[in-house]
Amino acid sequence: MSLQDKLAASLERIVGGENLLTGPDQLGAYAVDGSVPKFVALPANREEMAALVSLGAGEGLVMVPWGGGTKMATGNIPPRVDLVISTRRLKQMVEYNINDLCVSVESGVTLAELQGRLAGEGRGFFIPLDPSGTAGSTLGGIVATNDSGPRRFLYGAARDCILGLKAVSPRGRQVAAGGKTVKNVSGYDMTKLFIGSWGTLGIISEVTFKILPLPEKESTVLIYFSDPAKAGEMARKVVNSPFYPAAVELLDPRAAASLGPDLPVGYLLALLLDGVAEAVDRLEIEMEKMGRETGASQVVTLRGAAHIPIWTAIRDLPLVLLDKYPGMISLKANFPLSQYSELLATCEGMAKAAGIGAAWAGHAGNGILYGHLLLPRDITVKEHDLVNLISRMTAETVQRGGNLSLLCAPAGVKEHIDVWGETRKDKLIMSRIKQEFDPAGLMNAGRFM
Repeated sequence: MSLQDKLAASLERIVGGENLLTGPDQLGAYAVDGSVPKFVALPANREEMAALVSLGAGEGLVMVPWGGGTKMATGNIPPRVDLVISTRRLKQMVEYNINDLCVSVESGVTLAELQGRLAGEGRGFFIPLDPSGTAGSTLGGIVATNDSGPRRFLYGAARDCILGLKAVSPRGRQVAAGGKTVKNVSGYDMTKLFIGSWGTLGIISEVTFKILPLPEKESTVLIYFSDPAKAGEMARKVVNSPFYPAAVELLDPRAAASLGPDLPVGYLLALLLDGVAEAVDRLEIEMEKMGRETGASQVVTLRGAAHIPIWTAIRDLPLVLLDKYPGMISLKANFPLSQYSELLATCEGMAKAAGIGAAWAGHAGNGILYGHLLLPRDITVKEHDLVNLISRMTAETVQRGGNLSLLCAPAGVKEHIDVWGETRKDKLIMSRIKQEFDPAGLMNAGRFM
């Protein structure tokens, strides 16, 4: 019996033959930047996951955690992929305590599934997370990538919604961090260590979230400007005002045009308002007034069901564009908020000078800008020119006190650039943590930092 067959037999004993994928067509769906895994295993619980990881570590297999697959385009090219461990079957609602405003769920549950169940409880509850691809994004993947969406301005990112989690370490040990109360930390907060670790420190198997009652009322104010400077000025006014929207998003004309054919054209500052009805009514008046005083060309207020499609479109803009431009390259820049409109204008100019269409949108209240280079599948732009453009955008962002990372790009581009941007001083600390958790470097090898 070959080594491959022996490994397959050992994996089958853990998850069962029907939950071990070995066929070429099945494995191809789990390729990471062209690296096709030898096996894909689907554990049913944390015990099976721990047994898989323990076996993989003992055999020196490079293991890759896989949730909904919505973020697998992000990361450096792996040296190889031996075993993909999918959380697809981890679907249990472990503890559902509405009275204590917390819920514990297994990591394979999607955000849409959990939000749907929460919304139907009592007068309705929710987790204030709205990353792109909500329907297919698993909670484990969202936590592992510390993903967030427009509501980040008021409610924070994934790390701000979590009380605790359980995971399997790269050596196959079951670990738990945090708890089910807000004040549960004594010493180092291990929960935060796993959040945003991109699966390099272990595989998340269960998460405990804080939940909130659904807002009494929501509405949207869309404020249009003829140039990005005015839109950036308006964003700064909102951030520095005593009024707090749930989301402050700035979109360039190309991104704004994707929100609907009946809306105006221009640089758009989209404000999501939520809370008690009286507060939302007051916010509408103040935001409309502030927009006109800043020189807005148009102000549109949407209420009730009319405003929901706008935020779905803003949230899922990357997916809409990727469907239209299969060769799209997506970037994420983080930087001081004061530099928002200036960096947007500079990057717009760079892409235009390179002859590449682009759409820009981001969290203007948080200093995060997403850029999408709109390239069709039959790309004619040379990879060298793309690498040069991304490198110049990275340098510009770093000069302004931030950094730029690649969220989605062809493997040919990734080969010539570190997708995580400029190396920072914290890399040494992160490397030491990785070495402590995964001395053999087998978990998501080479993908992160």
